[in-house]
Amino acid sequence: MRYFYICITFLYSVTVLGQETIKSFSDFFPDNTSKINGVLPIYQNRGRLYMEFNRKFDGREMVLQGQIDRGFNMIARPIKSLGVVKLSIPDSSTVVFLQPFYAERIIDPTSAYVNAFQLSNGPIVGQTYHAVAVSAMGNPIIDITDVVTYGMGWFDLSLYQNIRSVLPSMSRLTSVSESAEGVALTVERHYEVESEQYVYNSMAILLPSGSQPLWLSYAFRLLPSHDQPIRLAVPDIEVQTISFLDYTQNPYTMVSDSLVMRWNTDRMCVFYIDSMMPRQYQQAVSSGIIDWNASLKKIGVSVRLIVKPIVTGFVAAELPIVVAYDLGAVGVSSQKIVHPRTGEILWCRINIGHNPKHPISSSQLAKDIKCEVASILGVDPKATDQQCIPALKYLYYRPMHTTNVYKDRERLYRLINQRK
Repeated sequence: MRYFYICITFLYSVTVLGQETIKSFSDFFPDNTSKINGVLPIYQNRGRLYMEFNRKFDGREMVLQGQIDRGFNMIARPIKSLGVVKLSIPDSSTVVFLQPFYAERIIDPTSAYVNAFQLSNGPIVGQTYHAVAVSAMGNPIIDITDVVTYGMGWFDLSLYQNIRSVLPSMSRLTSVSESAEGVALTVERHYEVESEQYVYNSMAILLPSGSQPLWLSYAFRLLPSHDQPIRLAVPDIEVQTISFLDYTQNPYTMVSDSLVMRWNTDRMCVFYIDSMMPRQYQQAVSSGIIDWNASLKKIGVSVRLIVKPIVTGFVAAELPIVVAYDLGAVGVSSQKIVHPRTGEILWCRINIGHNPKHPISSSQLAKDIKCEVASILGVDPKATDQQCIPALKYLYYRPMHTTNVYKDRERLYRLINQRK
């Protein structure tokens, strides 16, 4: 019996010692701690960076978006990010970034199978972050220094092979900016580089001889609790889609279906032009964007495209759409972040890479930009000019919708065919 009590005492001691104590705000942060207020408050002290998550945001969605502001001959180039995450804040000690599984769904919320489906298709385990302190309101505060300044967990530069290993000791946060929807951070990182004479020499096996700065910006935006209605796709309309397996339409088996990608019609569709855009191309870029307004007006939708310059005071990563010109990858390309559940297009970048051997003409650039804009609006990139009109009409026409997305699809499809 004596040995039994000794074992119990030992196990209890190990458990207590292994638990990390979460300090209160006043105990953890000294008086000289700086704070940026907002939806996601940021704290800075002793070279560390902390983010507070209000517990009332438990279950809300947040989008993480990031870009290369400048460096390595690139301007406003997108970087891979977590995209849309669902916040789980079960208590004052933990924040979890969940990315639920949307490949199988029950679209109809009134279906009798909703509860059973949720039990068998719960959200996958996400990234868990333990609080280092608790605010006076009981909200968890996590340390985000490493993952922001040099980590690759939230933002990944693997798209760019010329950017090598980061030098953590030289990375630093340069600014923090709050907004009505979240917070934006700008960071200066340094990456290893090799001498120019060895860049294209596959036989040279040399260690990097120096470092080069790279300026990045990240934005954390809390998404509205009420998102735009899902619009299901139809086979012969050339739009970009997200495929899934639906358990609503047939009680005995799943049905393959898809929903469209589209811009939120309640938000202004503003294209911000980077200040480094060459003057001789500015008109061509604007024309490639604005030309779509005539088609949108003709088919009777309310969406309009607006062109604005980026002015001082904007944090680039916060801007939903940016068009930039640089010395990066040659040609015109675009990338976007799409909400995996609703299909809403949340964030886009159009990049024009300089071609030193064959500079692009203004007329060709206007055509290329117009094609990329169609893709950003949700039209299939392979669609012809004739196919773009019914596609845009299907994406952005706003009939009086019901709570039944299947009936909305049938009604909208009939309406479009009647007006052809």
